[in-house]
Amino acid sequence: MCIYYIPRKLSDLNGETILKEITLANLKRNTEILVIDDDEFVYLDLLRKSEYRIEHRSDIQSLKDVAEFDVILCDVRGVGKFLNSQFEGAYLVKQIKEKYPNKIVISYTANSYDPKFQEYLSYADATVPKGTALEDWDSLLTKMLKELADPVKQWEKARKALLQAGVPTIIVAKYESEYVRAVKSGEYESLKEVYEKSKKPGRDIMVSLLSIVFKAISK
Repeated sequence: MCIYYIPRKLSDLNGETILKEITLANLKRNTEILVIDDDEFVYLDLLRKSEYRIEHRSDIQSLKDVAEFDVILCDVRGVGKFLNSQFEGAYLVKQIKEKYPNKIVISYTANSYDPKFQEYLSYADATVPKGTALEDWDSLLTKMLKELADPVKQWEKARKALLQAGVPTIIVAKYESEYVRAVKSGEYESLKEVYEKSKKPGRDIMVSLLSIVFKAISK
């Protein structure tokens, strides 16, 4: 019987304390938002005036097109055509979250859909109706930016994705210990480089996690 010593665990972190040290202005400056909508996004300019870094595209051609963005606002109809799915943006939401579990994905639509659409939309971090007021969008984005920078919540997402990908529990625990050390020391970049150069199971999930959290909390 093997006994493993895991020196650090998630409970050693206090996400709320870390977030108190980060201003909303920093979060806005460090977070890149993409809107995927074949129509115009009515609040695009107004959100930019509120200092959100936000870009609009009528569609994307591959999942790699969202790699540089931290938050994705995704319409349901008329997007995700490259996937050739009748569920369009709903299926795109699922694909983005499966590839990039630590990104924030918000779906929005003017219609209600059948259960299969809803199954795919359930992968989104939030779903809002079209016609939502600017103030509500601003409030939601502020909440999601804080979640993006919360190292505890981000690890919880990554851990779930790692386990779903079949990474053994003991290895996930070791990753957690390394992650906690990186958060406490601020050595995100060096740990990310270790994963980038390795062939460890779940390496892409860990690289994405470290990239997003480090970028979000940078001052």
